Amino acid sequence: MKYGNEVVMLVFTLVGFIFILIYLRDFKKVKGFYYLFSAFLFFLGACIFTNIEGLFLENIFNFLEHLFYALCMITLLLWLYRVTLSKKSLT
Repeated sequence: MKYGNEVVMLVFTLVGFIFILIYLRDFKKVKGFYYLFSAFLFFLGACIFTNIEGLFLENIFNFLEHLFYALCMITLLLWLYRVTLSKKSLT
């Protein structure tokens, strides 16, 4: 089943991705950028899978959607650790 909010979320995420690509040099200055960027890519993948699952292979794409959400949260946790709790950030 296709919901309008899923399409809108995909569009907003794609606009955010374009914004990140335009200002990539500035975003690379953020501590732990690669964790944060990976989390965003996992979130983008989840948004894509949630829209595809309404078209065909619902079970497979539903699994991939939730897997990518989980990977997104794990990489966000790693980014938060890198930014706030690592010894390097305390010095």
